[in-house]
Amino acid sequence: MSDREDILQAVRRVFKTGLGLTDTQVVVEDTKSARVPLPYLTVKVIAYGGNGVAQDWVTNTVNGSSNPEKTPRGYRETTISVNAYGTGAAAWLEALPDLISEDDIVRAELTAAGLTLSAPSAITDISTLLDTAIEYRANVTFFGAYERTGTPIEQVELDLIDLTVDFTSPNGAPSIIMTETVDPLNPPC
Repeated sequence: MSDREDILQAVRRVFKTGLGLTDTQVVVEDTKSARVPLPYLTVKVIAYGGNGVAQDWVTNTVNGSSNPEKTPRGYRETTISVNAYGTGAAAWLEALPDLISEDDIVRAELTAAGLTLSAPSAITDISTLLDTAIEYRANVTFFGAYERTGTPIEQVELDLIDLTVDFTSPNGAPSIIMTETVDPLNPPC
């Protein structure tokens, strides 16, 4: 899976667990399918990746061969949009801040997913903006961070190398040839 998909599914799991909702009540936004019955939430990751939240670090592991692996890791920013549709969906949006900060099960799910979420933005009623009086719609936005794990890179052991330098004088004087064994991680220059 991709970072985006991992974040999306983690947020859906948290909302379903914390609010007691089903798959048809927490839907991925922009999914091409028949519309589910009201009320429901849609979730969309609108930004991810980008700037690191803190200094990246490397995890060293042994992969069974003689060479170790280094895996880059770090935290990245994400923005998640949640839309509520139908009567009763506003109560779910109102419950989200307490779920994220107080519910131990939800916090454990977020931790397991390597995801932290801030309290959401204020609930924005977008029913009037869409010029529809027949359906309640609202939106909140979450900002958060997630742990990004890069691809393991196998480390190749470097050997000492022989460096030969030929100093040739432009005026015809004899050449000076020097050979030195050099550690590539600590070159003499």
